Amino acid sequence: MRTAELFVSLQPNAAASKQLFCFPFAGGSTMAYRPWLKYLSRDIELIAVQLPGRGSLFGQRLFDNMADLVAELFIQIKDRIEKPFMFFGHSMGSKIAFELACTLQREHCPLPMHFFASGAGAPFKPRKAAPIHPLPDEEFIRRLSALNGTSEKVLQNKELMQFVLPMLRADFKLAETYLSDSQAVLPIAATIMGGDSDTAISHDDLLAWQQVFGRVQDIKIFEGGHFFINEHIAEIVATINGLPPRSSE
Repeated sequence: MRTAELFVSLQPNAAASKQLFCFPFAGGSTMAYRPWLKYLSRDIELIAVQLPGRGSLFGQRLFDNMADLVAELFIQIKDRIEKPFMFFGHSMGSKIAFELACTLQREHCPLPMHFFASGAGAPFKPRKAAPIHPLPDEEFIRRLSALNGTSEKVLQNKELMQFVLPMLRADFKLAETYLSDSQAVLPIAATIMGGDSDTAISHDDLLAWQQVFGRVQDIKIFEGGHFFINEHIAEIVATINGLPPRSSE
């Protein structure tokens, strides 16, 4: 069975001259990027990735490994690339976006004019924390709560959690079993973002992204923990809006 459409235009805009593809953190959905529309330039169309297991894709086949997901994203994005475009990923989303960009490079397809890696260490850096995806339900939920990325109302709703646990486990398995072995250096510019009190990602983890891009334009540190993006939407989107037309050169 063919996978449903994973790319969702949050506000279709045929007049836009650029596209911004946004990739989700583990457990995240397109809803994480909807507040960006208030601040985003009208010249940019925001297209977010909706992974199976949430929203209208509930019940679709889940992806729990990077290779299968990126293969499907590549099939679908080829028909979406119509204009200069950018990639933005937070946490797991940064790694997905990186692997998709590497696939585009291997297949001689257009590359992003700019890449934003947020809240993630470089793709070749091993994870420091032990994986949580194989833990028993109660412990898995407790660890999710400590990460502050899932609403406490959701975590405490036992009925709802029975529906979303498979999706959350698949996301975390994908993120926790992934480690890039690519030797590719993407010939594009990047901006790296992190939270100053993110205990999962160190400054050195952020700096290491410099090894996989032709140029790192900036490393921006925001006040906050791993989900600093929820507290600094206006500043983050202003950075995206302010890019020059051909920032990769």
